[in-house]
Amino acid sequence: MRKVWRLLLVFSLLLICTACSKEVAKKESTEPPTTMISSKMSAFDMLGKSLPDFAVTDKDGESLTSSDLQGQVAFIINWASWCPDCQAQLPIIQELYQRYNNRARFLAINVTDPQKEPHGQAEKYFSEKQYSIPYYYDDGQHAADALHVKEIPSMYLISKNGQIKQVYTVSASLEELQAGLENLLNEK
Repeated sequence: MRKVWRLLLVFSLLLICTACSKEVAKKESTEPPTTMISSKMSAFDMLGKSLPDFAVTDKDGESLTSSDLQGQVAFIINWASWCPDCQAQLPIIQELYQRYNNRARFLAINVTDPQKEPHGQAEKYFSEKQYSIPYYYDDGQHAADALHVKEIPSMYLISKNGQIKQVYTVSASLEELQAGLENLLNEK
């Protein structure tokens, strides 16, 4: 009789655990994602591929396309002012920009959203922090979609021939990013 009770107890516990894990999964799936991209590919799937076509605009409304980067080493970061990891990463990018802006092209692409991240908020954030990195708006998140951004910040190092050579998400040290830039700048 004891064995029957033990089996019932174990079975009941398993049933409860299974029910809880499904509830947790439901809760996790309803929380807002870090970004709004639903593609099955990730940023890392872009490694070794050509930079996809996209267009972004600067604060003056001037358009920049990915093809404008051809022939230059480029550093791209997708970011938002409300993102804590972006807030931690941007000072590092600013330092890199100050060191390398005469040898590489930098693009801070804002994951623009009319409610969560309007143009004015991004501009205010960069102004308050005194960042001089060129920033661009990704209205409609077409660049983020093309780059398969799943989380921000997402950072890309692009070779002179337009190939995505390095991808970093969430965070990367100054040393890592600097080494990646140096490698691309020294490529023949």
